[in-house]
Amino acid sequence: MKKFESYDEAKAAKEEAKETLKTAKAELRTFKKENGIKDPEEIEDKKIRKEHDKLQKAVDAASENLDAINEACKELKPASSAFAQKYTYPEGMDDKAERKKYRAKMRREAAQAAKAEAGEGEEGKEEKKIKKAKKEEKQVEQPKETKADKKAKKKAKKENKEVEEEEGEED
Repeated sequence: MKKFESYDEAKAAKEEAKETLKTAKAELRTFKKENGIKDPEEIEDKKIRKEHDKLQKAVDAASENLDAINEACKELKPASSAFAQKYTYPEGMDDKAERKKYRAKMRREAAQAAKAEAGEGEEGKEEKKIKKAKKEEKQVEQPKETKADKKAKKKAKKENKEVEEEEGEED
């Protein structure tokens, strides 16, 4: 097997080896179909046995070549850092608790910056306070009605209608 200079070269060779294996398997498959071979051990004709063995060796060799290239790819693959750090910590910050506080602080600052960009600075806070005050006023003005109160209102409306109808008939 050839030694590869770079990962890209090994990757290209891997694709070629895959294609070679694929074609070798296809040739063996078509040979088996043409000759009606289900079990290779039962082949009695020497010519067919010889051709079958030749095709099988080609498949095995292509498979071994692909395995070797896969190993080379694994060795040449550039290492990637498993955990990329999102934050760059100041020098000397080694304690986990300190880092946690630092991350929380950075997230707070990022959130404030995002609010300022969106225009929700001090003006947004004042508007929210006004809306909250209006909502509280409505709740104070309109206490929650109970079922009994609702029934009493309905009954009063019905009585008012009856009184209006009687007055309308008298005129």
